[in-house]
Amino acid sequence: MGETDGDRLEVLVPSFRPDLEREIDLVEEVGRIYGYAHVPVSETVHGPLPGVAGGNYDEQRRLRRALTGLGLDEAITSSIVTDTWAERAGPVGCRLTNPPAEGISCMRNSLLPSLLDVARRNLRQRATGGSFFEVGRVFLADPKGHREKLHVAGVVAGQIAASPWRSDSHTADFLDLKGIVEALLRDVHGVLYGSIDTPMLRLGHAAQVMVDGHYLGMLGQADADLAASFDLTHDAFMFELDCGSLFEALAARPVAYRPLDRFPPIERDLAVVLDDQVPAEHVAAEIRTVAAELLEDVRLFDVY
Repeated sequence: MGETDGDRLEVLVPSFRPDLEREIDLVEEVGRIYGYAHVPVSETVHGPLPGVAGGNYDEQRRLRRALTGLGLDEAITSSIVTDTWAERAGPVGCRLTNPPAEGISCMRNSLLPSLLDVARRNLRQRATGGSFFEVGRVFLADPKGHREKLHVAGVVAGQIAASPWRSDSHTADFLDLKGIVEALLRDVHGVLYGSIDTPMLRLGHAAQVMVDGHYLGMLGQADADLAASFDLTHDAFMFELDCGSLFEALAARPVAYRPLDRFPPIERDLAVVLDDQVPAEHVAAEIRTVAAELLEDVRLFDVY
């Protein structure tokens, strides 16, 4: 023990006690030597402290419930991935200086490779198919180092049962995946789908999701080489969205109520002749702009 000055006490830690680092360590040491049995018990009853959810916990919980309700199973994978996976997904944002093993030195920059590995493991166990999602943080490249963002991703592969009480099923396709994404974005205004060229998705079978001109994420069929690297025998379809942008878009539309319609709805078939390079979504966007609040829904149902 060193010098004392009023309420201040200086203590010299012996070399054989490197565990004594903080003031609370000394308090614990005094209690241990004095004996916890000699410490008077407080008569005040302390109840449990109420938990306070921080950040966007409620939004994440609703997102997980929505995806589970759509038939997907939640997966939890490691944030540390192989160098091959990270480099295939895009620019590596964060590398570990002390990796757990050779060739596993990157923090994930996408959730998709890990979910493809989950699908592979399930299919190897003779599962006919699988639908998985994950909500987790990714580490993206940034001029200042890296950016940590919350993403949600999903993978659908193999056979999908029509419903729990029916035996018929079908092979997962792009429409199944797009239906999942559209269900998540049902309450978001200004959603547009456009073409995208990314190494993880098959060219011509991929789309980017835009909300009011801002990039939200992507969806499409897994690239053939990528699927082969995971030994997938079925076509895999996957999506990945930025949760921060998604939650902002959902919050931008407040809950509103309106009276029941007094008149029955009217459906109209509209046929147009266009160049084959014009995306159908551009036509739908123009229709929404012209019709304004009179339009409930517009969808493409046939191509001649």
